[in-house]
Amino acid sequence: MSIVSRVRAAARNVLRRADVERELDDELRSYVELLTAEKIAEGMAPADARRAALVDVGGVEQTKEEVRDVRAGARIDALRADVRHTLRGLRRSPGFTIAVVCTLAIGIGLNSAMFTVVYSVLARSLPIRDADRVVNIYQRLRSTGARGREVRGSTSLLSYDEFLAYARVPAFAAAAAYHPQGLTVTGAENRVVPSELVSCGYFRALRTSIVLGRSFSEDECSHTGAGPVAILSHAAWQARYAGDSAIVGTVIHVNGLPLTVVGVAEPGFNGISFERAAMWVPITMQPTLEHGRDSILVHDNASWLTVAARLALGATLEQARTQAAVTGRGLDAADPGRRTIPVVTPGAYFNFPEVSAEGALPMALILLLGFTIVAMACANVMNLLLARGLARRREIAIRLAIGASRRQLVQQLLIESGALALAGALVGMVFVVALPPIVRALSPSTEIQLNVSPDLRIVGYVFLLAIATTLLVGLTPALQATSVDLTSAFKGAATFGKRQHRPSRIRSTIVAVQMAGSAMLLVTAGLFLRAAMRATVTHPGYATHNVVAFSTNAGPLGYDAGRAGVVYRALMDRIRQTPGVVDVAFTARLPLLVRNSGSVRVIRGNDSATYNVDVASVTASYFHTMDMRIVRGTTFDIVAAMGDERPVVVSGSLASKLWPGNDALGRRLESGGHWFRVVGIASDAASSSLSRPAETTIYFVATSPLEKQIVVRTSNSPTALIAAVPVWARAMDPALLVQSERFEDRISLVLLPARLVAGSTASLGALALVLAVIGIAGVVSFGVGQRRREVAVRLAVGATAQQVVALMMRQGGTPIVAGIVVGIALAGVLARLVRGLLFGVSPLDPIAYAVMTGVLALSGVLATYVPSRRAARVDPATTLRDEG
Repeated sequence: MSIVSRVRAAARNVLRRADVERELDDELRSYVELLTAEKIAEGMAPADARRAALVDVGGVEQTKEEVRDVRAGARIDALRADVRHTLRGLRRSPGFTIAVVCTLAIGIGLNSAMFTVVYSVLARSLPIRDADRVVNIYQRLRSTGARGREVRGSTSLLSYDEFLAYARVPAFAAAAAYHPQGLTVTGAENRVVPSELVSCGYFRALRTSIVLGRSFSEDECSHTGAGPVAILSHAAWQARYAGDSAIVGTVIHVNGLPLTVVGVAEPGFNGISFERAAMWVPITMQPTLEHGRDSILVHDNASWLTVAARLALGATLEQARTQAAVTGRGLDAADPGRRTIPVVTPGAYFNFPEVSAEGALPMALILLLGFTIVAMACANVMNLLLARGLARRREIAIRLAIGASRRQLVQQLLIESGALALAGALVGMVFVVALPPIVRALSPSTEIQLNVSPDLRIVGYVFLLAIATTLLVGLTPALQATSVDLTSAFKGAATFGKRQHRPSRIRSTIVAVQMAGSAMLLVTAGLFLRAAMRATVTHPGYATHNVVAFSTNAGPLGYDAGRAGVVYRALMDRIRQTPGVVDVAFTARLPLLVRNSGSVRVIRGNDSATYNVDVASVTASYFHTMDMRIVRGTTFDIVAAMGDERPVVVSGSLASKLWPGNDALGRRLESGGHWFRVVGIASDAASSSLSRPAETTIYFVATSPLEKQIVVRTSNSPTALIAAVPVWARAMDPALLVQSERFEDRISLVLLPARLVAGSTASLGALALVLAVIGIAGVVSFGVGQRRREVAVRLAVGATAQQVVALMMRQGGTPIVAGIVVGIALAGVLARLVRGLLFGVSPLDPIAYAVMTGVLALSGVLATYVPSRRAARVDPATTLRDEG
């Protein structure tokens, strides 16, 4: 019979079972009737003839079973029968079923939720048509050459000229460049709109439709300022313009410039950057929108553009990488000393090379936590299945005795494990389904495009995990449960083969694994909790409470330095007169979150040395405003004229680094082609990271208020001031928008990763500890049950209850101690890998290790003591009589 015929026959036998059985009955009935007729013709009585015919057939039911065993689809029928048997057995044990399903649901669900986050951040396709054909293009610059490199965001981004070069790669059908930027839209309601500056082929490359109006034309990107037009997102068109079709052709004022709306993008499209875009403007408008102050568009050596490209028909990713490498070598040839490695990756939100390098450890930590908790859940379920196998040893022995093979029994037990794992996966999907609202609630911005909703890949991962879980938790218990000595099992003895059964090494190993996982998670959580506490209480070198920074859109509105200075001085005067204000200053930015670095050159005798240091641009009152001390020297405002040299203040750490063993005051240094003289030494402060409170920082004099912030410290809550400053600004210019940022919020954002890791590891560690305690108690209880006769004999010959308890606890304590030791060692290795997130706390912090080890040891003692104490209360006479 051909394969196709067998498939058809199997499908018919399985799907039309009733018809097939009826045909089998009819066929056997006809056959028996024919035999009966032949025997009657030979002279036998009808009753005797029918009896003889049935004997010749061999029994109707036996014949039916033989036919069923050999016909196509027999294995499917057997599998279906095993599934029905499994479901009946699980229904008869609801407590066991619920316990296993819930345990697996927690393990599989949490693991799947963590995988979903990692997948969504790093690998989920962009929300566009044929996203699998879209790639991102980045650059790793091994050397920037003699000119250096201007960076706006990630160092792997491209300049506009570099984008044009890569867009000509033959493997790309079309390419798009974009740069997220907030643009100020003025009118009846002034607002900062999250937007993107894009190349004119942006929508064509992404195959995004324009549902109203038109897309950008190539002429609108022909030269700087050529395209004073804009396209709105469908959501922004509906929300801000009530879906008015007359919006096309309307002039809106963006950054003080008139732009004509030429189109509306299709519904659901919000750009392909991490933040949703509400408006798109041609990239050639960048210098015009900045009013000529910042023409990064014409800088051929600047990192600021993200580039996406659509592969040409028939082109592969490898071909694109090879051809992009050729373009990279051409760019290097035009810039001596530069070394470029083009990076072409499948399109995604977070596939920057820096993310792959720096984000690998946090993502790996998340996955490690997920796999640890699923391993703990599997270990607990394996213990339950082992115990269930022992309880069913008489049933298994009977089935083996009447002809069932060990393979059949192992298959059925694996089907049972699979059914439990599948149910656990289905229930665990609740964690994945609940993830989107949780992420939205925790997200610092409602404009973030992070899609964590389940898709086919995530569902596939969940069920692959269920299959792996089935093999992990089911195979060993199935093999052990079917290794039954029939004689002992029928007698009811607790033996396997010729061995007296005691708590097996497998069960003890499982307990050790559970304790190791719990120890690793809890110690890691303790370290991160200590790190978060330390970062909160450690003084970073400046005030962190009641500090607020105000920034305006004066620059985007086209203010020059003089006009902006008038507005800022007026605002600062009003702020200074407000009760409770300690002081006010200018600064380019608040400390933390972002590092602003530069190079300084120091001449020592005939030699010079160049150093990379943190840079801050501030006014003289900044130090008092931030509660920082000038340890020696003065600030900028009381320095006499110094000719061509400019005054700077350096941190104590920088002074020690540049002039070790010498007085730094009055020393000269060079930066950016200008010479400076040190007039003051400030106290050390954390500039970019709380884990480095003594960073080398140089403070330059802030001149123009453009692109600067007003920083204020108050003696009480600045809430009233935060509400008043925007009103004062609008009174001077209705188009002025003021944004405020509390320094406490910035500190919280800095500490958020450590707090999230600490909270998640502590929660998972506590859950793992509960599972481990249950497992330990189960193992000890099982051992007690198997050694009841031994315990009774010991008590009968004079052993005390305390001695029995000590014996049982020693037996259960060995895997506990081994697990804790291994878990602490793993935690030490993990802590060394993530030491950069510990804010100065040692990876071997004794307090974290001691406290968490104490918690683990106490839990282990209680888990072994309770069942051991129960063992010491057995009645020797009753036990020996019942089991004798």
